[in-house]
Amino acid sequence: MATVIDYEVLRRQSHGRLAVEDMQLLERACAVCSARTILEIGAADGGSSVILAAQAAKRDGRLYSIEGNPKAGMMANLAAYGLQDRCTLLPAWSPWLGPLEQEIPPVIDLLFIDGRHDIRWCLMDYHYWQPRVRPGGVIVFHDTGGMCREDRAQPDFGSPGYVSLVRRAIALILATDPLVQIDANDGRDGGAIAYRKGIAL
Repeated sequence: MATVIDYEVLRRQSHGRLAVEDMQLLERACAVCSARTILEIGAADGGSSVILAAQAAKRDGRLYSIEGNPKAGMMANLAAYGLQDRCTLLPAWSPWLGPLEQEIPPVIDLLFIDGRHDIRWCLMDYHYWQPRVRPGGVIVFHDTGGMCREDRAQPDFGSPGYVSLVRRAIALILATDPLVQIDANDGRDGGAIAYRKGIAL
């Protein structure tokens, strides 16, 4: 039976870290690639974890969650929806997992990047993990809206035409890698962009 999720309730349970529109985008992204094996970088209170684990469960799959500082509510939120057994929590900072990396399958269907949002960190998470995404799989970048902590620390934050750090990282990636945009939420409260991975990476 599919897990029924009330987006607004989950948003409150995860302290507003994931907008409802971003939850819906994640569900659509999983549907596009029939995601069974999902890797997320950054989980915090587990709002995205609940959405992604529920999507994996629909296809008898699994979520692998990399979070170096999991909040107390993460596993509680998963348990509230009966999804605790669909998520493998990897308590480490990406990409330095050490032996824990062996728990992640060599091929994944969907990669959700929501760790640190500095340009170099976003690029590192992408380049380290995207080789595991199968051709036709999906990569989702979160916090494209430009309101995260790393953005607010920038000297040009708030100036006309400000471009978020995550979007700057994406621009560098798109200069070389054949990703096809399939979905986007342009809200400033979070924001996310989904790309389908091409064949020639």
